[in-house]
Amino acid sequence: MMREIFAFLNVDPTFVPDMTERHMQARVPKSWATKRWLKQLGLWNLARAITPQSIKNIAFQGRETMKLEPEDRARLTEYYRTDTESLSTLLTKPGGRTPPSASGPQTG
Repeated sequence: MMREIFAFLNVDPTFVPDMTERHMQARVPKSWATKRWLKQLGLWNLARAITPQSIKNIAFQGRETMKLEPEDRARLTEYYRTDTESLSTLLTKPGGRTPPSASGPQTG
């Protein structure tokens, strides 16, 4: 899949990315209510900036906690099918090359 993405982006085919370390992993607040309250007060960005990493590790959880149930994924896929096909048509490059398929393995 990475080769397809790199080819689509016209990246040198001999490039091999270092994927030994993950960066910028998505994390979500454990407390939706606290997040909403801080955002309403205009303090969310400040709180994120000044909170020590040790507290962030307690207050946030990894994205693996936000998995879609297969039934929900199937319903959303069907609901947005027309939009997805329209976007795919718009993204088709001249010469018939299209972006990598979104129908591959689905995770979280």
